[in-house]
Amino acid sequence: MQKQEETSSKPWVKYLVTSLFGLAAAFLICVLKGIFRESGAASIVRILSDGFTLVGILWICFGALTVLNKAGAFDGLGYSFQSMLRVWRNKTKEDGKPNSYYDYKKAADNKRKRAWHLIIVGAAFLVVSIVLVIIHSSIA
Repeated sequence: MQKQEETSSKPWVKYLVTSLFGLAAAFLICVLKGIFRESGAASIVRILSDGFTLVGILWICFGALTVLNKAGAFDGLGYSFQSMLRVWRNKTKEDGKPNSYYDYKKAADNKRKRAWHLIIVGAAFLVVSIVLVIIHSSIA
């Protein structure tokens, strides 16, 4: 219970960490695309837009997967893999493991979290990318 209180008292930390990882990934993409070899302002802004767009789309997609997971879209796959592992280990009834799909679904519902911070930070990266595209179109 104490761990949950600690994370809820500082929700900005996950936004900050997600933003820092996103900036690092965008910087890496820009370096790989050769931003330091470019001399024109239009090409530099284009490369920056590409980096921010890619990271924004990735963060939104990962966040959407967590929302789908919370909704139970992957419950059938998880239960199937767990059942196959039980059969493979020759343990038809393990202690503490749910035996029916209903029990599995009820136990899994309490464990899942949505990662809204990924969607929000990804949307912010896309907004920056759109601004950079507008700047690029006015320069070029």
